[in-house]
Amino acid sequence: MKLLKHLQSQGIGSRKEIELLIKKGKVTINGSIEKSDKAEIDEKSAEILVNGALLTYRERVVIALNKPAGYECSHKPQNHLNRQGDWTKTPQDF
Repeated sequence: MKLLKHLQSQGIGSRKEIELLIKKGKVTINGSIEKSDKAEIDEKSAEILVNGALLTYRERVVIALNKPAGYECSHKPQNHLNRQGDWTKTPQDF
């Protein structure tokens, strides 16, 4: 995976912010400063430091839910129903 794509997927910043970090020499891979955002890395085994802080690899997790009855998919409820963002009930409550 390309370094830029990996850092974006880990939430380090936008593409431009990451490019700037790399150009300033703030990103090291396995102990050496990386100057190219196109560098290929093995994200699971590489030791990556950003501004001196170790970046721990996190796999992306996607959670898909079905909307329960009585909830709206809106941040401005039209019918004074519960909003999707207000899911504080436990599964037993449904």
